[in-house]
Amino acid sequence: MKRYFLGCLLPAFMAFIPVWKQKPAPNPSRPEFTQSHNEFAFRLLKTVLQADTARNNKLISPLSVYLNLSMLCNGAVKDTRTTITQTLGTEGIDIPYLNSECKDLLQQLPIEDSKVKVSAVESCWYNQRKLGLSPIYESLLSNFYYAATVPSTFAGRQAVDQINHWADQNTDHQILSVMQQASPRDCIYLLSAFAFRGDWTAAFNPEYTHDGNFYVRPGRVRPVPMMQRTGVIHTYADTAFTMVELPCGAGDNYSLLVLLPENEQLSITDWLYNFTPIRLNTALNKVTDQWVQLTLPRWEASNEISNLKPVLEKMGMASVEEADLSAMFPTGGSKASLSQIVQGTSIQVNETGLAAAPSSGGSISLSDPGRPNARQIMFNRPFFYVLMEKPHNAILLSGIVNDPSGKEVMPAPAPPPVKTRTKQKKQG
Repeated sequence: MKRYFLGCLLPAFMAFIPVWKQKPAPNPSRPEFTQSHNEFAFRLLKTVLQADTARNNKLISPLSVYLNLSMLCNGAVKDTRTTITQTLGTEGIDIPYLNSECKDLLQQLPIEDSKVKVSAVESCWYNQRKLGLSPIYESLLSNFYYAATVPSTFAGRQAVDQINHWADQNTDHQILSVMQQASPRDCIYLLSAFAFRGDWTAAFNPEYTHDGNFYVRPGRVRPVPMMQRTGVIHTYADTAFTMVELPCGAGDNYSLLVLLPENEQLSITDWLYNFTPIRLNTALNKVTDQWVQLTLPRWEASNEISNLKPVLEKMGMASVEEADLSAMFPTGGSKASLSQIVQGTSIQVNETGLAAAPSSGGSISLSDPGRPNARQIMFNRPFFYVLMEKPHNAILLSGIVNDPSGKEVMPAPAPPPVKTRTKQKKQG
């Protein structure tokens, strides 16, 4: 039996901060694409949280998984394609339209903001001893996903080193190794590398960073470095949560959205289970400029998921023992079982942006004697965050911070199961 490997690698390194010029008008186009991607992003994170109940920090890039599955969908036929589209939530989107929207997003990400470095790179590696790719499939990957097709033997250390070198070069040297060994029984690896590096639009002043208490759960406190800034910040609040929007780069295209639940007794995982992309978008459209004293911890997080396949199966991608991927091959008729889907992600947030990069934005004062009575917003307990690309309204990264120090805490009870996307059969 032929085995396939689908991988996504991505470090997302960021740092951000506010000072807004003018809120850009929401993009009215691509409603189906945006809806499918962001709903997929939320279902993916919730299902990951359901599979891993430890109360540690979580981080994932839904964009990379979405692009991988979109590429795979083009090589699948019949029931295999149906299960992939159900998982993506693209049942109402035809494949040419999906390819076009993915292409537009990949084109725009690196050029939207000259002050932010964004890289989203795809590749398809195939076992040249077992098969050759269809010229049509190769052309499609190249034209719509800018994906290189790379022949390999998948045997020996040389193949592993070649793949790891590709990951290192395309993630700004943030992921040095993604594979320990390759199997000559495998046929195709689809790899996606996403890297983000950006300074805050205005930097936190490190002189105001201080040690503060972070309540990892009721009754348990962890001392961590707390950044602080007072100024005009895009803010939204209701009875369920408070959200601040922290733009990076030039300030119009990329923002870190940080959300703090109001219910201190509810775990961040339980709170997130009832949160939806519609509520996030509503909050983003209703943010207002407020004079705020913001306290936010410094944090770093990395997350490796050695096999996303069970997660995707819970989301609705049926466990097809014989996946029909015949559209990938010139002769057709090839079937294979998917072996595993991996993802490595990392993030680093501090006063200026990425710790290794100098700040390109100006810093602002943390106090203003002429503007007293700033509203205090303190992220001193678990919170949820999203890195948003605003022109497409696309979620690039999402995660939760349970402990900024990165020390794992006790496992939490498993949340309720996430509903899968399946079509209802018509009654005849």
